[in-house]
Amino acid sequence: MLPTLDLQVLQQKTVGDPYLKVLLKSDQAAVLPMGKAQEAIDTPTRRVTPVPNMPACVLGLLNHKSRVIWVVDLPLLLGLSTRVLNTQRYNIAIIRSGKTPLGLVVPEIRGVVRLASDAVQPPVGEVLPALMPYLRGYLMQSQETLWVLETEAIIHSALFSGN
Repeated sequence: MLPTLDLQVLQQKTVGDPYLKVLLKSDQAAVLPMGKAQEAIDTPTRRVTPVPNMPACVLGLLNHKSRVIWVVDLPLLLGLSTRVLNTQRYNIAIIRSGKTPLGLVVPEIRGVVRLASDAVQPPVGEVLPALMPYLRGYLMQSQETLWVLETEAIIHSALFSGN
């Protein structure tokens, strides 16, 4: 006999839009829309090849699945830190805009969460100037403030294009 499904429990688990949750620093998490997230990987730092004369947040290039992608230190891009601390391995969230992938190095990837997109509030108070172009807003989840990031703005950052 097949088990019965509790539709109410199933609906509760699927309420809201899926987001990839990442840790930016010990007391700050952010989310990226899953529609733009391709995958999350853990890779040795030696697989990322540094490229000279790039902004400090650009760590280099990664050959992943026969594709070369740029890898960026997300907390550094957002003005939160000087470098991702782990020197042995990188946690990389690969996001995509059309055919353009970008690897975002973060201290920790916390998995997928479902959030109500209409609950996103515009940024208020003092926000770091480096963060503003990439911040859609914020929302509260279980006493935690989550920054909702704009993946398109990150991928098409003027820092990468030189504009």
